[in-house]
Amino acid sequence: MKALILVVCIFILAEILCLSTSPVIILIGDVNGNGQTTPEDGKLVLQFIIGLIPLTTTQRFAADVNGNGEVDAYDANLILQYTTGLYFPVER
Repeated sequence: MKALILVVCIFILAEILCLSTSPVIILIGDVNGNGQTTPEDGKLVLQFIIGLIPLTTTQRFAADVNGNGEVDAYDANLILQYTTGLYFPVER
């Protein structure tokens, strides 16, 4: 009986690990993860910069539009420029 329970636990653990390693597609600039880059994403970056909200690792990657490894006002500016059709220099 103990062996059966152990085998079942191993299968459950394996299933959990397989599900958690699924690839994640991140749209650069899409901070809220809704599939679009909108002014709301620029607003979230600004709120993060001044300490009003936290961002997850995935959100920080999406927010780092210029790819310099930091989320800053320049990223928010690029997102807002993009949403108005002005500019978006990212090729990652």
